Amino acid sequence: MTTIASIAYGAQPKEMDLAKATKVVAYGERLFRGLKGKPSKHVVEMVENLHVEGQIDEWHTLEYPYIKLKYYRVVPEKRNILRTLELTSSKYVLPFGIKIGATRESIALILGKPSTSGPDIIEYECGDPYSQTVSFAFTNDRLVAVQWDNDIE
Repeated sequence: MTTIASIAYGAQPKEMDLAKATKVVAYGERLFRGLKGKPSKHVVEMVENLHVEGQIDEWHTLEYPYIKLKYYRVVPEKRNILRTLELTSSKYVLPFGIKIGATRESIALILGKPSTSGPDIIEYECGDPYSQTVSFAFTNDRLVAVQWDNDIE
């Protein structure tokens, strides 16, 4: 029999809740698509497309207050593919009420056991058609940054 005290103070997170983790991963994409306004920094790097000979595409690196991101632009299609996005402001509330300042334990209780874990970070991996990861970085057990990574070539 499990007591209330053991749930509150020593519960082990359940296995990863893939549906919840997927919603948190999708939030990064929605945040990327919804960004408006001029970034404080915007760098464009021209690169050769690895799949289409002779096609030149672009890597874009942008910074906004509390948000840094990098995306790949397939130029002929005018299609942007998010590579990485980092968020460091509590004004953004992720699904299930997760936001900067949350405890490590609260995130694990919501999303379950992370795919990988270290002293100051936990990560949840899911996604299709390519691997998508959301990472939570902590200082003194408090969330200080959330980073989304999409494994694209």
